[in-house]
Amino acid sequence: MNKRVIWLTGGGILTIVLMAIIFFRLTPTVNVAGTEVLGGHSFPVQLSTALDPETVSTKTVYVKDFEGERFPAEVKLSADRKTLHVTVEKGEWDSEEKKYTLHLSNEIRSAYGLPLRGEQSFAFTVREELPRFASEEEILAYIEEGESNTKVRLENATATEESSGSTFANDTSGDYSSTNNQVEGVEEGDIVQTDGEYIYQVTNEGIVITNIQELSDMSVASIIRFENTFHATNLFLTDDTLIVIGDKWEQYRSSSTKEISTMPAMEGMTLTRVYDISDRTNPELKGESGTEGHLVSSRMIEDHLYYVTSYYPMVRTMEEGKEEVSVRPVVYNGEDYTKVALDNIARIPNSEERSFTVITAINTKQPSSAVTVDAFIGAGGQMYMSQEHIYLASNSYNGEDSTTSTDIFKFALDGLNVPFIASGSVVGTVLNQFSMDEYDGNFRIATTEGQTWGDHRNSKSHVFILDEKLNEIGHVGDLAPEERIYSARFMGDMIYLVTFREMDPLFVIDATNPTNPEVLGELKIPGVSTYLHPIDENHLIGFGVETKLGKPREQGSEPIVRQDGMKISIFDVSDFYNPKEKFVEVIGGEGTYSELMHNHKALTIHPEKPVYAFPIHLYNSNKPSDDREWTFDGQGAMVYNITPEGIERLASLISEGEGQRYESYEQSVQRSVYANGYLFILSPGGLTAFDEETYEKVGNVLYREKAQNEE
Repeated sequence: MNKRVIWLTGGGILTIVLMAIIFFRLTPTVNVAGTEVLGGHSFPVQLSTALDPETVSTKTVYVKDFEGERFPAEVKLSADRKTLHVTVEKGEWDSEEKKYTLHLSNEIRSAYGLPLRGEQSFAFTVREELPRFASEEEILAYIEEGESNTKVRLENATATEESSGSTFANDTSGDYSSTNNQVEGVEEGDIVQTDGEYIYQVTNEGIVITNIQELSDMSVASIIRFENTFHATNLFLTDDTLIVIGDKWEQYRSSSTKEISTMPAMEGMTLTRVYDISDRTNPELKGESGTEGHLVSSRMIEDHLYYVTSYYPMVRTMEEGKEEVSVRPVVYNGEDYTKVALDNIARIPNSEERSFTVITAINTKQPSSAVTVDAFIGAGGQMYMSQEHIYLASNSYNGEDSTTSTDIFKFALDGLNVPFIASGSVVGTVLNQFSMDEYDGNFRIATTEGQTWGDHRNSKSHVFILDEKLNEIGHVGDLAPEERIYSARFMGDMIYLVTFREMDPLFVIDATNPTNPEVLGELKIPGVSTYLHPIDENHLIGFGVETKLGKPREQGSEPIVRQDGMKISIFDVSDFYNPKEKFVEVIGGEGTYSELMHNHKALTIHPEKPVYAFPIHLYNSNKPSDDREWTFDGQGAMVYNITPEGIERLASLISEGEGQRYESYEQSVQRSVYANGYLFILSPGGLTAFDEETYEKVGNVLYREKAQNEE
């Protein structure tokens, strides 16, 4: 009897402990990042659990001024009910030097009916404009303070660059193809450009300009050569102007003494050079400028070029024999190197990031004089740009509670002026530029939250809709548990997401009501689409990889997912509730890959036909997947006619890989261009022309021969 009583008592204690743990976890806790807020912007308050919206009002969430009087403020609860947005209207406060206090009543309840853990209050300062720095020392102190903070920050990858809701194809003009841009009217830089008469290509020799007007007389018109310390990465073309963006590594001069001072080895400069190419045989440099740091991304609207660079401050002595220390990035105006002026440096309130994000705007018609540079400490990351705004999204990780988030920064475009206008934050991390979009004045962003690997996978994906001030107004989430987003496409009111772990779910999301987006349909198929391209409002092309499931490494574990060739899918979404994979084409075998899988600019679209070309490297496995032995079958380009009615291979322009184990860099296809009835395939060593009706080879140009003749 005693043993039974003891056992029951132990069970009762265990039950009490479990109930206490559940109670503790379901009781909402509050997290406020930072102590500053810009007037008119929301002050976000994060909750650990969803709240009961009936208990959230200006009575339970309110602001008091420095005299203890209630201060008018707007309170909104996010769609997932885990974030309170408190907004103090601009111009309402007395002085930005005086503190205000946010109060949260314990009458606030969670969705489970549990109250806050006591009354909560947080002091904060309202600022009318972005705070700036009075001295170099103040910047240094601010950076050092941030470095000592225990919050872990993840540097955002920028290898993948960066949808207008109404854009269903790339912009084209005349009878030649153009760069596969994300947003209509917003040009993206690439390593190849054409005007239909000439092709401009980044190569190891420099920028090669090839005359393609007469196939029988194709030749290199000129080569723009660079010093060994400059490497071109992006080209823009407008009329008779060619803009080259690249990385510069060199010594720079202090603007005050002109003495040489060595640039830190881990940092370089992003340099822009503008050429007059009215004479293609003799391009003329009209102006250049640069900003210290690496290029995040670049865009161009008509004659205005915008590019964003990221610079992590390095403490260095600017003048020999003196103790002048600089943490500001260096800029170059074509003649002198100077530091970014203090008046042009601001910090983003509440950001944990301490690197500089520098936005440079250039009027390409006046490249030597019409340049503006603004630096911000606290912004950064992936870039999306509409015709009216630049958005920067920075992924971050909080080590205290192992949560991920994306900080978003919005800038207006007004010629050479790019003022900061809003900031916001959402749960999860953003994949790339196609995970962001501006539509009807709102900003939409798709993120993945949580861990997608290991034994404790807890990932899920979300779509957030934010208003013009980047306050959350709509949300649909908890999609695809234990998977992550691999591609996204925004098409007007409709949003399409592809997630993946073992299967490829395509989600169809209706955002017609931006305050209440909803998932209408879902399709699960093998493989994964890493890039979605719209054909029309009812059909998308998915470019990615086919997959197969291999035997698990040990009994009871999950099967191994293997790649099984490049995959092209046509998705029919005319029935939003029942999306279908209408047609499929698998190219090559295990190990086959294309740059298109991770770079949308590798896709060439015919200016008049539904014809698509892209580079390919063909591999295959002649043994079981676990052995991971591949054979190289060739490299080149593939051409397809793709419509809602099917996928038709038009050409396989492949150099066979007999005797080769791996592809050749010199023969690899980097880009292709349609012009004047021909397809031009471009590699590092030259270009080859094919008739677009028969795809028979009709001519080629070797760049090395031109270079040797010049020598």
